[in-house]
Amino acid sequence: MRALPALLACGMLMAAGQAAASCTPLRVAYINQNVPPYYLGDGPAPPDPPGAAIEMIQKIAASAGCTVTFTRLPLARIRVALAAGSIDAAPLNALPDDEHIAVFPLANGVRDTEKAIAATTIVLVRASDKLAIDTDPARYFLSHKLGVSHGASYVIPLRAAGLTIDDGATNLERNLEKLRLGRIDGCTLTVTELEEFDTHLRARIGSDIVRLDKPLRVAHTWLAFSRAYYDANGPQVETMWSWLKANRRSEFREIFKKY
Repeated sequence: MRALPALLACGMLMAAGQAAASCTPLRVAYINQNVPPYYLGDGPAPPDPPGAAIEMIQKIAASAGCTVTFTRLPLARIRVALAAGSIDAAPLNALPDDEHIAVFPLANGVRDTEKAIAATTIVLVRASDKLAIDTDPARYFLSHKLGVSHGASYVIPLRAAGLTIDDGATNLERNLEKLRLGRIDGCTLTVTELEEFDTHLRARIGSDIVRLDKPLRVAHTWLAFSRAYYDANGPQVETMWSWLKANRRSEFREIFKKY
């Protein structure tokens, strides 16, 4: 008879453990702009295929046994929705005060770049301009016009640094058209690794456009979570971040090959 309460207690503990291990379905929002190969299309719903970054987020969620649904919003609304808890997570190039709206992985009190995707912003220019390949874009575009896709998170710091920015185009293709027509003198493209451009995108863009050797900036994109979601699913979120740290390069390269 004494064994029965023990068995019941054991079963209750197991059930509690299973409940703790369950993962609340994850609602992720990302920018509603066409930024190939990372985000494809520009409507409110993800297309099929959705883009390399979205497939990567699906793998991150799966590492913790979480199902994920996606919605697309303007960049400014993503931060508002994350702060309000109407979405659970978003890929963010974090701004200095973003800890007030979301939870990021930390190491020694600062955002852990080992649990993020590095994003290198390169600059494309006309080959016919015959710029030295080692031209510093941060200096050159103080007096020349640089095309940046509308809504890019780094427009504000670039303008604050004195660069001449044209952010009227919605995607790379339109910026390349403006570059060829002489309306701008260069345009930006963000890649996770330089070999993505040199190996995979070079043929798409054409030989009349070349890349400057020196990147304009190197930033990081974190999968940031709302405070409410993290409080309810902390172990699962930590599992996702740890998986990203261990697999970010190999998995992203495999996904990228499809695009």
